[in-house]
Amino acid sequence: MSSARATLGSWVMAVGVSLHVAMAAVGAPTAPNAPTFERDIRPILKAQCFQCHGESGKTKGGIDLRLRRLMLHGDDGPAIVPGKASESRLLQLVRSGEMPKDGKPLSPAQVQLIERWISLGAPTARPEPETAPDFVITAEDRKSTRLSSSHSSVSRMPSSA
Repeated sequence: MSSARATLGSWVMAVGVSLHVAMAAVGAPTAPNAPTFERDIRPILKAQCFQCHGESGKTKGGIDLRLRRLMLHGDDGPAIVPGKASESRLLQLVRSGEMPKDGKPLSPAQVQLIERWISLGAPTARPEPETAPDFVITAEDRKSTRLSSSHSSVSRMPSSA
């Protein structure tokens, strides 16, 4: 009986480790209150940045901010370095007030949230699509749309992204 328990225990541990590694690979949160891209960061970027960095096929500065994975590759290098907030260009630009160029600067709370998100590995709530669809409506968008009766959370994405 103890041999069966040891085998079961080993199997459960192996599955747990595999899940942890897989979740880390997609940027999944490791703490229950960790900010996620979809719930916490995307709404900030959508309100302040998408008009120049993603919507209607625009990618000023060669960076698309609509998906976490797109921030890892830009014309001038990555916008974020997961786990290394101080090396992340996005954080440097919003902290200095250099970005967004059009509109009001991000609040200190928003900048701190972005910093925390990057420091924690820039987690996502779920794996992101391999190719950017024409429209992205996340579960978080649907919830906020129901709550606010606003239909402005639909973003058109070019199919070539």
